[in-house]
Amino acid sequence: MTKNIVKLALSFMLVFGNHAMAKQKEMSKALPMALEAIKIVLNPEFEKRAGLFDKGNRLGEMVSLLKTKNISPVYLNKILKNWESSEKSFDEDRFALREDNHGDEVLRVNELRSLGPVGSTGDFSDWSFDYRPSTPSETSTSSNTIERREESSLVGSSVDARPEERSTEKLKMPRMALHAYQLEVIEEKDDFLKDDIYFFFYTTDGATTTGRVSEIYKGLSAGQSFFLSAQDRVIFPTADLGYATPYRHLIVDFSIIESEGDDIKEMQKMSEAIIPLAAAAYGLYTGNMSAVLASTASVTLRKEVGKLSKSLIALNNDDRLVNESLTYTPRKLKNVFLDEDLFEFSKIYSGTTPMSTWKYKLNFRMFND
Repeated sequence: MTKNIVKLALSFMLVFGNHAMAKQKEMSKALPMALEAIKIVLNPEFEKRAGLFDKGNRLGEMVSLLKTKNISPVYLNKILKNWESSEKSFDEDRFALREDNHGDEVLRVNELRSLGPVGSTGDFSDWSFDYRPSTPSETSTSSNTIERREESSLVGSSVDARPEERSTEKLKMPRMALHAYQLEVIEEKDDFLKDDIYFFFYTTDGATTTGRVSEIYKGLSAGQSFFLSAQDRVIFPTADLGYATPYRHLIVDFSIIESEGDDIKEMQKMSEAIIPLAAAAYGLYTGNMSAVLASTASVTLRKEVGKLSKSLIALNNDDRLVNESLTYTPRKLKNVFLDEDLFEFSKIYSGTTPMSTWKYKLNFRMFND
């Protein structure tokens, strides 16, 4: 009898404990609003909704943003069809934001130190980012396996989730620049069609979030390499500044996106809308997005951008290839520029799909002023 009571009590604690933990999950505000905005764009009669385009109406701002991008109705319908599938309908976590990662922890620590608003001001209107937790190896659906390895001792990976060590020495970020200047195609993904890819970078400097969507690089095949354009290669700061000093940290999240060409232009357009959509959901959209964002929104905005990108861009399991996060702090950079003001490093990414394998090498340069 006593044993049965104990078992019943433990089962009760387990069920309701899990339920309580599930309730603690942070839910996306931007994603359901973005899906509703897509429905309105596809059904112009819905625009007659009272007050939709009144000043300060966040849903109306998101509708206007999507309309300016002129995204194909076919692609927008694919997004809705993907989200209305029976698989998604029964997923209780479909709107849940990811848990904090190392970059978020760095941001939260600095928020407690009255971080912002700080950082360089940039145009957010055409910026985007996709984030998934980075680990030494990542496995996604349909046996699409991605592996990463670094050709450098430079510490900048999100794999290290340890908090920054306290030190009596007052370390500061250097006046610097970071470029991704070359991609080498060691083995292309598509065995029948040449690869078409683009990049997007999402950078957090202090409390300021900026990003860039690159042009599409077409017709890549094994053995080829190419240099990114002068505009596309600059990750930090903006191309017109040359050098800048990050405020306490620099977090760079980026993706390499490949598609077979039919959707890639529409994916690129949607990528350009991701940050403004996320900002609009929180009342942070200012038209040209040139204003500095409040530090209290930094972590949430970072998560929302990742959620929107993962949900609205890669509709096929094999569309997105690489997701990476680099976190730089004064401690991690203090020994980088001891001998030279130029530091080069590379990251190699490889993966397999049911139909093919691929391998890319991305080359970076870090400059010290």
